[in-house]
Amino acid sequence: MPTIYVNTDNSDRRKKLYIASKLGKSAAKAEEKMQDAVEAAVGKAPDFTTDKSRSKKGYTIILEVKVAAGAGKTTVSLNILINRYPDGDTVMTTVKSGTATVDGGPEGFPLDVLEDLVTGAVPKTFPVMRIDMTRRSRRRRAGGVHDRRGAAGALNRQMTPDRV
Repeated sequence: MPTIYVNTDNSDRRKKLYIASKLGKSAAKAEEKMQDAVEAAVGKAPDFTTDKSRSKKGYTIILEVKVAAGAGKTTVSLNILINRYPDGDTVMTTVKSGTATVDGGPEGFPLDVLEDLVTGAVPKTFPVMRIDMTRRSRRRRAGGVHDRRGAAGALNRQMTPDRV
């Protein structure tokens, strides 16, 4: 299997990959920590890379911080979404992150704890991406229909009034 690219470019404000806005004033620093943690976790996996030049296809891991605050404590977990790169199709997955509870409000949430959550969650996505990449490669080699609508969509294209 070829090396799998993981997109970690969080520079587009309209398409953020790491979303920590619920942490208030520390959101920007938290998003940087999340990006660093994803890059470090990917760097430890031998069949994954963040170097775009090594692979044309891959995945984008989107992480969003979920916060539940109450009774002087804050509990944080992550929503994890995997999209195919570069086309953006979502990979169906049930990858779950851990949770962390600390005393205080969301703005004072320790960034090293968030980093630990990300570091623990990202490797859980690797098996999903490996399996999906194998399926993508098989479809391409088998000469399957590349139209997202499948065979029915291809048939409908052939039957349009201007082609009948």
